[in-house]
Amino acid sequence: MYAGIDCELTSILAGSSGATRSTAGRCELHKVTSYSRKRAIDRKRWLSDLAGIEQELALLDARPGMLVGLEDYLFERTAGVLGSLSELVRKAANRAISTETERITLEVLESVRLNHGSPRPDPDL
Repeated sequence: MYAGIDCELTSILAGSSGATRSTAGRCELHKVTSYSRKRAIDRKRWLSDLAGIEQELALLDARPGMLVGLEDYLFERTAGVLGSLSELVRKAANRAISTETERITLEVLESVRLNHGSPRPDPDL
């Protein structure tokens, strides 16, 4: 597996050498984009992803709906990008453990800073 941003433009997949063409011929490109609030299927998948992440959290005071109930906030904060969501939830879970709250709340999420490269909210999504 080779994953990254703009993979198809890298020297591994783009180029005219025999080795590059051979490697590219063995690859299947799967474009991953952010979710959109405008598409019903994206909203459904977003909720499904939140529920899945929620089930995997090892927090002592975790509650069903802890993330799903914050779906709009999480979407706005991450612009529907799963990598940013993962970072936000991971940091919030670490904060919840270190502060002994053992639960992700809006207050905990608000205390987390995302990295500089994280997408900014896009009102058109």
